[in-house]
Amino acid sequence: HDYQLRMAEHMVEHRGAMCWSEVGLGKTAATLQALRMMKARGEPIQVLIVAPKRVSEHVWEAERDLWAPKMPMLVIKGNQAQRRRALRTPCAVKVVGRDNVKWLVDELKDRWPFNVLVVDESQGFKSPSTARFKALKRVKFDRVILLSATPASEGLLGLWSQCYLADQGARLGKTYTGYTNAFFVGDYMGWNLSPRPNAEKEIHARVKDITVAMRAEDYLDLPERINSNTVVEMLPGELRVYEQLRRDALLPIANGEPITAANAAVLWGKLHQLSGGAIYDEDKAVHVFSNVKLAGLQDVITAANGNPVLVFYGYRHEIERIQAATGAELLDVDRWNAGLQKVALAHPDSCGAGLNLQHGGSIAVWFTLPASLGQYIQACGRLHRQGQKRPVFIHHLIVAGTSDEVVLARLGEKSTTQVELLRAMVKPA
Repeated sequence: HDYQLRMAEHMVEHRGAMCWSEVGLGKTAATLQALRMMKARGEPIQVLIVAPKRVSEHVWEAERDLWAPKMPMLVIKGNQAQRRRALRTPCAVKVVGRDNVKWLVDELKDRWPFNVLVVDESQGFKSPSTARFKALKRVKFDRVILLSATPASEGLLGLWSQCYLADQGARLGKTYTGYTNAFFVGDYMGWNLSPRPNAEKEIHARVKDITVAMRAEDYLDLPERINSNTVVEMLPGELRVYEQLRRDALLPIANGEPITAANAAVLWGKLHQLSGGAIYDEDKAVHVFSNVKLAGLQDVITAANGNPVLVFYGYRHEIERIQAATGAELLDVDRWNAGLQKVALAHPDSCGAGLNLQHGGSIAVWFTLPASLGQYIQACGRLHRQGQKRPVFIHHLIVAGTSDEVVLARLGEKSTTQVELLRAMVKPA
């Protein structure tokens, strides 16, 4: 497509290029085209592609087979001996899971062979404190290409480390502390950073020259996407249990040690579990308190009238309960796309970037909403993408008066930041 050629040309024209384009616009194909263009210009490229584990092991080679079948490519995976063997094997393009980045940098030391870096799903490097970011920061590249549909899924704080990989601090500063001091202000305790007045516009302006951004609505003729909230209510006794945990950070368990939350983060996680009707105790045993959300799920599946339904769960203990109530199977991509799974269960981490699920159905249900906007956008994008022929329905199961309402509202707030960023970056066609 013409817009993919624009992406590729941008990558070639800029030594540090950021491609922020929404799900389904074909960033992988555009990147492969950019690498072919570099080679055609006579550049001696040795490419390292860093991606989430599943994407690195399955998606890039499959996309290469479609769009650049003659391009040599080797995936660095497996145990340490297998990874070392892959490192020693000559190949112009190598792909590695981001969880192996630190190992790779430590293994190669000063024998670094790569001069082109491609970071797929670059929002995975949004934190400057991670070992993976610190490892990549230690090595130099002639070219850097960052790919993401959700670069600011958790807000503008996550842009600094991504941009640093592209320009070594030329636009947003050499240090994360300098970035936050320049553009953000904390509360009275120095926490909870929020952008200073006009900071968003200034950040957008500083990174715009090396950024190509595209919105799906401008280029893709996708079917309608319809979001709906199915609100259910706990029984009074069940809601009292939820409120007791929220108030006291403690929940008595019959014939067992009480469930406790040591801090606010742990408490939040336990409350979000409980909104689904069950919770782990200190020994990882599961205690069920409510089935109202399961009943809501059954109503949505019944209303689907036999059409396939993809259910996103959040906690492992939800799998067995959902299967018992609905007959759901764990997602099998081939069987789903062949129409052989009527209700499929998936975790958003396992079916995010790179999977094509649009051929198997058009209805998704969030049993447990994620706190991460990136997870949410990527998972919904498995159905609402090129090749989908039917309207897509995204259902959110919301238990009234619980963390579900808070998460849904926060996803909306983060989406606003994300949308404004992409809008600011979009250049006229």
